[in-house]
Parts: sequence; structure tokens; C-alpha cells
Amino acid sequence: MAFRFTLLPETALGSYLVPIPASTIQIAVGLLILLLFVFGAWRAVRERRLDLGILLIYVVFYWISLWYSEFNAYIDPIGFRFLAPVMVPFLVVVIFGVKCLWGEIGAQVARRFSVKQLASTERWLQVACVGLVVAVIAVAIAVEFPKFKGSATNGLGYTAKSFDNTALSKEIRALPPTGSIAASDPYGVYWLTGRSPILPIPPRNASEPRQAQLDQEHAVASAIEEGNVHCLVYFSKDNAVSMQVLLRHGCTETRMAHFEDGTIFRVR
Repeated sequence: MAFRFTLLPETALGSYLVPIPASTIQIAVGLLILLLFVFGAWRAVRERRLDLGILLIYVVFYWISLWYSEFNAYIDPIGFRFLAPVMVPFLVVVIFGVKCLWGEIGAQVARRFSVKQLASTERWLQVACVGLVVAVIAVAIAVEFPKFKGSATNGLGYTAKSFDNTALSKEIRALPPTGSIAASDPYGVYWLTGRSPILPIPPRNASEPRQAQLDQEHAVASAIEEGNVHCLVYFSKDNAVSMQVLLRHGCTETRMAHFEDGTIFRVR
């Protein structure tokens, strides 16, 4: 998973400078930035830089948290949104690594060039570091602004027109006010109806422990059997457990509405 975090286009560090998905140059740039960070971190520890040490602790702890989430829980793909809180201190360490790297080769450069020329080269290095920061900001704006504009126009998540203004959504809003609902997306149904509680229909192959999924299945099945749940709402986007798993002891279902984005069943 660490390899996936580093190299996949949507999570690559290189996407901050090269917004071309699945490109070799993006991966190469991402690896270069990562190597500069490792070098800068090593020099900061070696030189006992307390100021950089605090940043390193924050960056490392944040990345470990992301990796842990990738291993143990479902989260959205790691991209600009998840990396943004850590990128400024990360870049500080990267720039420190660039500075130290120049210091390593400075002696060799000094043998060939005058001190004045060396100082001029150092100024160009400072300009390059500033340019790196500006490039990161510019690429982030270029990549994220179209998404922001689209979200502002069409909505986002449960407020999106593709969710909030569909035939399925209208049928969900029109469900009888009596009786509870179980849904593969309980938050979506709550958003549309304002009713609670909405029992969650657990997904297949959930990232949570198997016993927790079985407990959720048992809770929904028991509620159906006791007559406390009258409607099941399945969204096509969700890989939820089938009704055959939930219906017990002669409970039957009737399909009330079916659309491309989901289906509503009445159970009894």
C-alpha cells in the first residue's frame, strides 16, 4: 500500500507539479521529491535541527495516519485534499534538502568557479526553490479550479443534481411517513427525507471486521422480521448485501420502484 500511495497518479507527489495522470514523468518527479524529502530529513536529524524536527514529527505522523487508513479502512483516494495540510511543512523539508544537497556539491563547484559566480549560482538556487513553491500552488489551482467550478454549478455529494434531482430521489421522498427504512446509503436517504433512524444495509466485503458486518446484517434482518422495517432502498452505486441475506422466516419483498440508479422494495 505504501507503494500504491507513492506512485498511483491520483496520490503521487508528482501530481503537484505534473498534472498528467499515469505519466512516467509524473512518477519520476514524485520520486525525486520524495528522495529530496528523505535527504532533507536525514540532514535535519544529523544536524539536530529542532525547528525542522518538529515539522518532521508532524509530517511523518500525518503520513503514517494516511497509510494506516489505507490499510485498515475505506477512505477517499488520497489526493490534493488529504495531502494539503501536510504539504507546506513537507516542502520546507524538501527545500532544506535541496539546500543541503547544494552544500554537498558546493566545494566541487568552488574549485571550478569564482566565489562571485558561486554566489550567483546560490541566488539562482533560491529562485528555483521559490519557483518550486509557486509551481505547486499554480498546478493545484489549475487542477482543482475546474472541480470547484463544477461543484459550484452542479452541487457536490448529496447536494449534486445527479443525486438530489433524480426519479429515485423523488420516489424516496414520497415514501409513506410510517415505518422505518433500511438503505445501502442511510445518509443519502436521511438527506432526502429528514427521517431517522435509517438502518444501514452493510456492504459486501466491507473493510471493517467480519463480525461487525454480521452484526449489522443481523440488526437489519431482525428489524425486518419484527415488522419494524417496511422499505429497503438499494442504490446501484453501493455493493450492498442482497435481500436474500436479510429476509428470514417467510418475509417477502415487493419491488415498488426501479431506476438505473437504484431500487426500492417493500418488505413484509
